[in-house]
Amino acid sequence: MKNKFLPYLLILSVLIALSSCKKDTEDIVTEIVGKVTAKIDNVDWQATTANQVGYKVGDSKMTVLANSTDGQTIFLYINGTTVGTYDLAALSGDADAGCYYREKSEDDATSNYYSKSGTVETTEITENRVSGKFNFSASKSLDETKEITDGVFTNVYYTGKSE
Repeated sequence: MKNKFLPYLLILSVLIALSSCKKDTEDIVTEIVGKVTAKIDNVDWQATTANQVGYKVGDSKMTVLANSTDGQTIFLYINGTTVGTYDLAALSGDADAGCYYREKSEDDATSNYYSKSGTVETTEITENRVSGKFNFSASKSLDETKEITDGVFTNVYYTGKSE
């Protein structure tokens, strides 16, 4: 008689054990993905790899590098590590920030447009994420300019620690 009920008891035990298993919501981790968008001469642009960010504590500088699938790049250099607005003064040794836009993927300085005016504003800096907005006018010659407007960087990952 013992052998007759043993398989049923075993199946019942397994069913009870499986039904009591529940995924704890605290164990679920959602990855935060950084995002960088802008308009380049009024054309929408979005980075595909907004996670390329360098951060130097000792030098008190932050950089954001974002690339699109077609090889366009926006690079933001911020001479500071706190929330605030940083000015892109052209040809000034006192500039708070600097930016450039590269229109193609080759590592060729002739495709770089360097900022001559504008701002970068950091709106949130956490232990390893930075968010903000930017706008700048950039040129590579007197008659070749690009307007980078409505720029936003959200939850972009950086390495290093805030001061």
